[in-house]
Amino acid sequence: THSLTHSLLFFCLSVMSTSSSQSIRRREPDITEEEEGEWTKLDISNMQLVALSPNISIYSNITELYLNNNNLSRLPIELFRCCIHLRHLDLSNNKFHFLQPEICHLLQLRELNLSWNLLRELPFELGKLFRLEKFIIEGNPIIKPDMSIISKGTQACIEYFRERMQAGEPPPPRDWALPENRSSGNIQSGFRVFCYNVLAESYAQSCRINYCPAWALDWDYRKHRILKEIVCYEPDIICLQEVEAAQLELFFQPEMFSRGYIGKFHPKSRSRTMDDAAKKKTVDGCVIFWKKDLFTLVAEEVIEYQAMALERHDAIGQSGINRMMTKDNIATAVILKPVKDSLCILQGAGEYDYLLVVNTHIHWDPNYSDVKLMQIQMLVEKLEEISKKHFRARGRPLPMVLCGDFNSVPQSAAYKLLSGHHIDGDHEEFCQQEYCLYTKKGLDSQLSLKSAYAAVTGEPPFTNYSGDFVGVLDYIWYSEDTLSAERVLKPLSEDIILSHNGALPNPYMCSDHIPIACDLHGRIQSNVPR
Repeated sequence: THSLTHSLLFFCLSVMSTSSSQSIRRREPDITEEEEGEWTKLDISNMQLVALSPNISIYSNITELYLNNNNLSRLPIELFRCCIHLRHLDLSNNKFHFLQPEICHLLQLRELNLSWNLLRELPFELGKLFRLEKFIIEGNPIIKPDMSIISKGTQACIEYFRERMQAGEPPPPRDWALPENRSSGNIQSGFRVFCYNVLAESYAQSCRINYCPAWALDWDYRKHRILKEIVCYEPDIICLQEVEAAQLELFFQPEMFSRGYIGKFHPKSRSRTMDDAAKKKTVDGCVIFWKKDLFTLVAEEVIEYQAMALERHDAIGQSGINRMMTKDNIATAVILKPVKDSLCILQGAGEYDYLLVVNTHIHWDPNYSDVKLMQIQMLVEKLEEISKKHFRARGRPLPMVLCGDFNSVPQSAAYKLLSGHHIDGDHEEFCQQEYCLYTKKGLDSQLSLKSAYAAVTGEPPFTNYSGDFVGVLDYIWYSEDTLSAERVLKPLSEDIILSHNGALPNPYMCSDHIPIACDLHGRIQSNVPR
């Protein structure tokens, strides 16, 4: 059969464990197929194999591999590099004297059976297998680690290895990406915006992040690397999320001030209702920093989505209010004016040149996608209000930059709303929740916003790479009628993440998010008073 032919061709390149020429009857390989015809389970146990062909790599979709009861002492590197979907690997009853460190590439492993081999020492790289649920090692003459560690169970073993893994090589610097048909010599002078969710200290706990060494989660370790990542790109405007009030006061504020930045911070709404001063210091929020030699502060505003919802009680309805009041996300906004002596970073510099910068962190829970939508709708309404007020007073549009962790992928209704699309009131992301006038009429935005990455290169593959989620959540939006994106910071290669812990954070990239940045410049406005 087709299955058997392939199996014999690629796998049965074996030397029989017998000194005679007597024929030995072998069991045929057992292959389980899914409906689509792709093999997901491969059983080639009890075949007296002493070697496995590198061609196993063609079966990259298998999730179960049984190699037990053979005479194997080594596995081909191709297995580790290509069979990355493996969840169950049985190597029991073979002749392995050592386990290859490349085992760490099998990040999806849930069960690993190494029993009854000749293993005396196990590699620290096993610490990367944070999804492992069952680790069987009995029947081996293990010296390292001590059996007292192994006897504590799978999770204790993996933690032991993880804490002792070497950090590896630091990732290379990220370069800048330009639009197609644009050379670096054509870049216009403008300003650089940087956006980063830094992972609050209270969220960076080993009980939540079981793939990063505990020492690399410690705030005293992470903070200096986070700061280095921020300042190395020399941004003019910096938007950070998940900054705790205490860390702002003790670390970010003095460090950024010493580098020529000033800023505005606001914690989540719960901070206002807390009496315990120490606990208030642990509440995270959003901060905007800017270079004080480039901008002066004209105005600031805190956008609290709970408060805005209460102001719209009749339009939202009690049911919607009840949903929104449990989530205390906020946005921080500032209106900046370029200083007269600075380089013209907005076209047509003059007394009407202002820039609105907004930084937000939208609620995360997918089960509350309706709340995400409504928080963004509240944000849109407030920004429309600020823009209209500015236009009436100044007679020209207000350039706008909107940064943040929106906890919404590019396919979401939240992203589409920010892109200017109408969202029907019966959209599935409303979760069948009732928001009175909002679900009756649907949601709209009059803001002319464009994602910087979408404009230059397309959205990156991901900006968040945690143990249970990989995708784009962070964006830099700008007002398309007044600003233009020149270039963006290139996405991070997935291979770099996989070469370390297999997820973020790791000892070099100290948040579960990846920073994004772009260069913007102003568009020349016609028929605008000078």
